[in-house]
Amino acid sequence: MKTNLYLVGLSLLFISLSSCSKDDKSSGPTGSGGPCANYVNWSSSVQAELTAMNNAAIAYGTNPTQANCDAFKAAANAYIDSLENIRSCVGAGQLTAFNANIQAAKASLSGLC
Repeated sequence: MKTNLYLVGLSLLFISLSSCSKDDKSSGPTGSGGPCANYVNWSSSVQAELTAMNNAAIAYGTNPTQANCDAFKAAANAYIDSLENIRSCVGAGQLTAFNANIQAAKASLSGLC
C-alpha cells in the first residue's frame, strides 16, 4: 500500500512540474488574465489542493487507517481536478504526457484503498 501511495505522489508531482512551459507565459484560457498569463500563476491556482493532498498523505502515512486513506484519495482527486482545470496552460508538446499522467494518477488512486 505504501508503494501505491508513493507512485501516486510521484505521478502527481510529475504532473505539476511538467504542466506548463515557458512559452505559455502570454496565453491563458480566459485571455491575458487567465492562469497561464504569468508563468507562476498556474501553480498558485492549484497550491491549496496540493497542500491539502500533502497533508492528507502525511496523515495517511503516519496512521494508515481507512478514514485517512479515504481523506487522501479525496484530496488527491481534488488536486487532479485542479490540474485538469489548467490543462490549457500545458504546451502542445507536453499535452500527451500531461493527459497520460492524469490518467495514471487516477488509476493509481482507484486501487489505493
